[in-house]
Amino acid sequence: LKAPYVSKEVMDQRLESFIKNVFAGLKENYPNLKIKGYEVAKEIFANDTGELRQENYNYWAKIYKDDEYVFKAFEYARQYAPEGTQLYYCDYNEYVPEKTEGICDLAERLKEQGLIDGIGMASCLFIDYPTLEMYETGMNRLAETGLDIMLTEFTVDNARRLPGREKVYQDILNICLKHKDSVKGIIFGQSYGKEAYPLPFPTLEEILDWKTADEAVSGDANGDGTFSIADVVVMQKWLITDSADGFADWEAADINKDGQLNIFDLCLMKNMLIK
Repeated sequence: LKAPYVSKEVMDQRLESFIKNVFAGLKENYPNLKIKGYEVAKEIFANDTGELRQENYNYWAKIYKDDEYVFKAFEYARQYAPEGTQLYYCDYNEYVPEKTEGICDLAERLKEQGLIDGIGMASCLFIDYPTLEMYETGMNRLAETGLDIMLTEFTVDNARRLPGREKVYQDILNICLKHKDSVKGIIFGQSYGKEAYPLPFPTLEEILDWKTADEAVSGDANGDGTFSIADVVVMQKWLITDSADGFADWEAADINKDGQLNIFDLCLMKNMLIK
């Protein structure tokens, strides 16, 4: 038999105990650890809306019926976190207008009580979604709250690995540079799911140094600035084994510019060598 749900008062006690013991455990086991930021709550809003997740997907909502538990969590985190720790709320799809407004409304109410320092902007992006205009509009609105912004889980088409990812990385970073007073950091992260591909992720220096499609050397799959047999080997290895070792420039390897990497590109690369 399932036990009935407890009261808000009991959940308050459990929430306080959990947060208190998290920080106590960190202090005991990692006494020299300096905590820069702590993600207090995340993803409480329904997908692409400004409404809270419904009760079937949010057991906190079954008990509290509103976002009171979020405020409680931030209160306890502010009480027990080491002095100077920045407290964050994080969500995804923060560039969807309805969700943007819901998040900003929550953040601004938390800010009025001195409970929040920043917003985490989860950015598992695709080449074709969101548009740069959508993303920048969302970041503009987050910046209007006056809170710090942290990009988290920052990846671009990490599973599909389509050509053109580098340009999106650069464009997003340029948007961040426009908000350099607000964006305090970027955390590169792996897309979830069984088809997601692992590290290594590019460094900021590598991203900013990536060549545009016009500057890239056609066929230069390994990114060394020239086209040679080494690029053919890298391409062939990827097609046969799905290993991305040595692959640096997907767009340069897309010889026929159809947005896909396949055997046709490999054949064209071999013809280029013969010529």
